[in-house]
Parts: sequence; structure tokens; C-alpha cells
Amino acid sequence: MSEIVTTKALNELIQEQGEALLNYVALIAAGQTDVEIDIPEGIEVMSDLAVALQYLAEDVGDRIKSQTTLLNELESRVQERTKELEETLENLRRSQQQFVREEWSRYLRAQSENQENPDWMQNGPFEPVVQKAVQEKAPAFSPAKDNQASALTLPINYADELIGLLGFEGDDLENITDDDLAALEDIAEQVGLALENQRLFDLTQLALSETEELYRVSSLLNSAETPKDVTEAIVGPLAGENPVMARLWIISEDEENQQWFEMAHDWSADPDAPHLAPGFRMPLSRFPFLENLLNNERETTLISSVKNDPRTRNDTEFVSILANRGIESLALLPLTIGTRLIGLFNIGWSTVRSFNDTDLRRFSSIAAQTGTSVDSLRSFEETKLRAERLEALSDIEAALSFASNENELVKALSQEFESARIAINYIDSDENEQPVYYRTMASYENGEFLSPEYLKHPTDINTFPVSDIWLNAPNRITSTFDIQADDRASAETKKLAEVMGYQAAAILPLRSGRTWQGALVVSWKDKHRLTQTETFLLEQLREPLGAIVASIRAQFAEEQARQESEQLYNASRSLNESANSLDSIMTITTRLGASIGMETSALLMVQSDRLGNPVGLQLAALHKTAEAENYVPIDHKFGRASLEQISEFVDPVFFDDLKVKDQSAPALTTGTKRLLETFSARSAAILPLRSGEKEIGYLLLLSGNPAQFTAEIKRLFNSLSPQIAVAVQNSQLLEAAQKKAEREEMLRQITEKVRNTSDVESVMRTAVTEIGRVLNRKTFLYLKDTSEDTGEHFRPEQK
Repeated sequence: MSEIVTTKALNELIQEQGEALLNYVALIAAGQTDVEIDIPEGIEVMSDLAVALQYLAEDVGDRIKSQTTLLNELESRVQERTKELEETLENLRRSQQQFVREEWSRYLRAQSENQENPDWMQNGPFEPVVQKAVQEKAPAFSPAKDNQASALTLPINYADELIGLLGFEGDDLENITDDDLAALEDIAEQVGLALENQRLFDLTQLALSETEELYRVSSLLNSAETPKDVTEAIVGPLAGENPVMARLWIISEDEENQQWFEMAHDWSADPDAPHLAPGFRMPLSRFPFLENLLNNERETTLISSVKNDPRTRNDTEFVSILANRGIESLALLPLTIGTRLIGLFNIGWSTVRSFNDTDLRRFSSIAAQTGTSVDSLRSFEETKLRAERLEALSDIEAALSFASNENELVKALSQEFESARIAINYIDSDENEQPVYYRTMASYENGEFLSPEYLKHPTDINTFPVSDIWLNAPNRITSTFDIQADDRASAETKKLAEVMGYQAAAILPLRSGRTWQGALVVSWKDKHRLTQTETFLLEQLREPLGAIVASIRAQFAEEQARQESEQLYNASRSLNESANSLDSIMTITTRLGASIGMETSALLMVQSDRLGNPVGLQLAALHKTAEAENYVPIDHKFGRASLEQISEFVDPVFFDDLKVKDQSAPALTTGTKRLLETFSARSAAILPLRSGEKEIGYLLLLSGNPAQFTAEIKRLFNSLSPQIAVAVQNSQLLEAAQKKAEREEMLRQITEKVRNTSDVESVMRTAVTEIGRVLNRKTFLYLKDTSEDTGEHFRPEQK
């Protein structure tokens, strides 16, 4: 019977077995190949990986042992051959020295009488024959004269090359025979051979010395485990030459193919001298001389005098940096593997130094060995670092897999960015998929969740951290080491960074498919350059984090839609329960406006002439919050121009900031703008109230501050606008019905009282009285007097 395993249990098992395998990988990468790997059970893929890893460990161990054995045999053979060569050369050197001593002693005995004259070579018998022997490369004879003995000079040649002269002086040289001359030429030949052998011996000794030096350097480089070990392996054998500075640089390329120097180790003979920290970077393009050397020549370069060398004169910054360190002479060793450039090793001396071919050969050999050592070291470090990165990535992904909200997301990420502030932001885009607003959904720093005022509130994307840098390339990771020194940042961005308390930042855009989801912002209070591990993690987390945020955001949108529906329902119910009272309707709309930062709601009703033609607008109601001022009186009228221009808006329109031109909002006409300025509005929502094709009026939601009308807000008021129009129209109809009923009741009462009156005068008096009461005015009625004696007169009756 198979066992049912939950997803959580399976994830835990995968996590446990994966971590165990990664630990074995780390051990193998560190050289510990004699490990016994436990074969996990439960997951077939993990079991297969463990078996393959065991075979890999055994194979790597066998290869290491084989290489060690071969290296030991090679070192033993080199030592044996070196010892044999040294013994042979020593025997040859003793024979040469003995021969030279015998010949030299014989010559000295023949010239014993000339020992009192130390200048016998000058102004002596040899002077006239030396030049002739050199020019003609043949024996030259000078006869005795002026109390000077005769002299004979023979050239000493080797391989047809003149390497010296052998001279004889004496009175009996004039009688020298051909046999004697032949014997002397044989002596000169032997001397030439002896001198050449001595020269070869000296070269051999020099070669042995170089071989021994290179052997020591090679041994140290082979055992180097850090960049510091590499530097000291080279500097150590050169201690007698008194170098004062040595630096190992790693050369890399960024995403834009720009080459960078990265400091691996900075050595100085003075321990108190300033040092460049590992990881310090400089662009290679900053130094034209080095850029040309590394990209074109790539040959070991020895500079006797940095400031006087014609190759460095055009690179003033390079010369200035070396001068500040007191460097006079410099050895530059490009480090390559095949055609691949991996680094640069430079050695500096504080005095002008003369370099020869031997020095060039030595440093070229050192450069070749150093390149191999550095490449092996980098490969090992990269393997080890990759294992650490994969382990860190696995830990983060495991934590993220259990995250169900934004707070858990930032907390899961904080384990690899301990000293930073981490924030998850949602991004809202327009119809062209361009970022418009952002909302900070969670912010985490030093083990605490931050709750700033702007949390979850829609904010203009232009106030996003380092927005003017990030928005130039919003689809890739953006970072700044020091925002205050970054030329890409504007003064406003730098000021905002200072207010928000960060100096360095990295932004990871989060998308799902082609849709914007959000952005992860990692910021530091101090200067900070992204490490390779941090860059790796951000790159690897881009897609999975984008998918996770999309999922959580969908839940957030669902909750937001529920709240929006609930808010719409409550508003609709309130409108239905308002008993069609205009005051109640305005109270409801004012409360809704206040929830989005609007301070005032104003109702403008369309006014018509006797023929029913619209002629203007009249302020029918004005509700405000406690902070707003009642600056426009009720019944204030706006002319036909304002009505004609505002009537262009058939659907609700929203203006975030009337002082800033918004490409996404419709253009404001002069009349509408003047109308809104009457209320001192900075932001506004205009909701047209219509019944079919008939204009009823306009509801204005106003604020003296800029606002941000999100898509949710627009949807809410787009839905409520028809209901508000119906409620306002019902209010009008109710008011008209009430007035009509009042008039009819008044007429009924007057008619009834008039009918109950018996004479004309009483009828008139009753009519005057009732009409005056209803109108609350003094009412007069003039009656005609028809008496004959007085003529026609009118007698007033007053009530």
C-alpha cells in the first residue's frame, strides 16, 4: 500500500536531501574526495544524484593522486638531472680554469721584465699592432725600435667572431718561425675556446639560478590557496631586489562589455602604507596605456623609469598614481590563459632600475606560471562560491515557497541582505505598460517591519527611489554605489534619498509575462557595492519572485475588489436610503471624497430658460470637511461658457494635479479651469450627472492638494456616478412634487374659505387674507366706488 505524502512533507524532504548533497559537493570542491556519500531514499532523482556524486568523488580522487604521483616523479627527475649537470659543469669549469692559469703564467714569465711599467699596454709595443689585429682579424707584428721590443698580437676568435686579443713582446720575436707562429695561433685558439667555455658556463649557471628561482616560485604558486599567497609567492624570491609594491588585479567585463580592474591583493614592503581593499574596482578605460598593453600587446613590459618612458607619457593619471606611491621602475605582467586575459600582476621599485634580457625572460616565465595559478585559484573559488550561492539561493527559495504575504516575502529575503532595508512595492502601469504609480506593501530593516505613512498608498512613480536612474532602464537590475556621487541622479533624487535615509540602493524589477507586478528595493544607509553573490541572487530571484508577487498580488487584488464592491454596495445602499434628500446625498458623496483625500464636494445644477434651453450652472449644494473653507456662496451662478465647456465631459474625469500637465487626462478648457479655480482646487474629479441625454448637473470632488486617482478610485466613481444622478434627479422630482402639492393644498384652502363667505366684500377680504398668509407678504385689494355725487373712486382694502 503506497504512502500518501503531503506537499509540505515532500518539500521538506527535498530540502533536507538537497542540503546534504550540496554539503558533499562543497567537500569535494575543497579537495576532500575520500567521502562516503549516503544514498538518500524516497526520491529517485536524489538517489541517482548521490550515486553519480560518489562516482565523481572517486574519479576526482584518483585523478588527484595520479597527478601528485606524476608531479613527484617529475620533481625527482629534475633534481637528478640538475645535480648531474652541475657536476659536469663544475668539472669543465675546473679544467678551463687550470688551462687559463697555465697559459697566463707562461705569458707572465715571458713578460716579467715589463712588470715595472703598469702602462705597458699604452704607449708600448702593443699600441701599433692592437688596432691592426682588430681591423684585419689576423696576427699583427711590430718590430723593435726606439728602445722598444718587438710585439706580436694574435686575435682570439670563436665561431668567426673576435672575442679578444693575445699579445707577445720580446726581442726574439723578429726571428719567429712559421712553426712558432702556428703554435701561437693554436694557443690563441685554445684561449678562445677556454673563454667561450667560461662564458657558456656562466650562462649555464645563470640558467640554473633562474631555473631554481622559477622552481621555487612554481612550488609556492602550486600551493597557493589565496590571492595573498600568489602575491607572496612571487615577491618572496625577489626580496633581494627590494621591491616596494606588488599588486594582483583580476580583469573582468560587465554586462556592457566594459573591462574592469578588481583588486585581489595589494602588497607593500611598508606594512603601514595605505592598501587597496580586495574588491576595489576601476575601469580599464581609465588608463589608456594599460588598456593598450592588455588588449593589444599582452607582453611582459619592464619600465626602467615610469615618468621618462615614452609609452607612459600620454597616461598622466597612471604616472601620477605611481609617483604618489614613490614608484620609479615597474614590471607589468599580463596574466593570460591561451588567448584569454584574466589579470595583471605589477611589481614596483622605488629606484630607477635597468632591465636586461634576463629580467624579461624571468618575468615572462613568472607571468605564465602566475596566470595558470590564478586561473586555477579562480576556478576553485568560483566552484566554492557557486556552491555557497546555490545553497543561499536554495534557502531563500525554500523560505519564499512558504510566504503568503508581502511581510513574509521581505523577511525571507532579509537573511542574505542583513544590513539593508528591503521593501516590496507594487507597480501600477498605464495602457502602454509604463509605470505610473507604486505602493510600498512591506518594508523590513534590522528585524523590524516598518510602517511609514505612505505604506500601501498609491504614490507617483517619479518619487520612487532613484527613479531618474531606474526609469531609464526599468526592465533590468539597477544599482548605485553612492547616490550622492552618482552623476545619473538629479538633485531632487539625491535630496529624496537623504530624506528617506539611504545612500546606496539596488532595484529588481518584478514582472510576470509582460505585465508589471512590482519592484524589490534593497537600500543601505552607507555606501555599498553589490557583491557577486548579491548580484547572483538578484538575477536568479527575478523570475520566481515575480511569479510569487503576481500570485500574492492577485490575492491582494481579490481582497481589494471585495472591499471595492463592499464600498460600492454601502455607498449605493446609503444613496437608496437617503430618502432622495439632497443634503443626505451630499453627505454621502462628501464622505466618499474624504476617504480619498478630497476636502469638498460641490453640486452644480444645470439652469434652463422658460423654453427649457440650458443657459448656465448654479451651485446647489456645497459640503466640506472641517479643514476646507466655504469660499463660494450657495446659488452662485456660472455662465453659459462654463456650461458649454464642462459639458464636453460625458464620462467622469479626474485631474491629479491641475498645475501639472497630465498626458493621460483630457485637456482642460479655459472655462472649466476658471470654474475649478473658483473653488481654489489643486486636484478634482468631475462627475457628469445625466438622465438619458438630459444634463442634470455636475458633482465636483475637490482638494487644495495634489491627489492620485487610482484605477480603483476611478472604477468606484464611474459606477456611482449614474446612481448619484438618479438620486439627485429623484430629489428634484420630489421637491417639485412637494411644491406642487403645497400649491394645490393652498388653492384648496383658499377656495374653501371663499365659498363659505356670503357677500362680495367678505370674499375679497378672505382672499386678501389667505394670499398674504401664504406668501407672507402685505396684500392690497382696491375696490371701485360708483356713487353718483363723488364720481369714480377706489377704496383700498388691506390685509
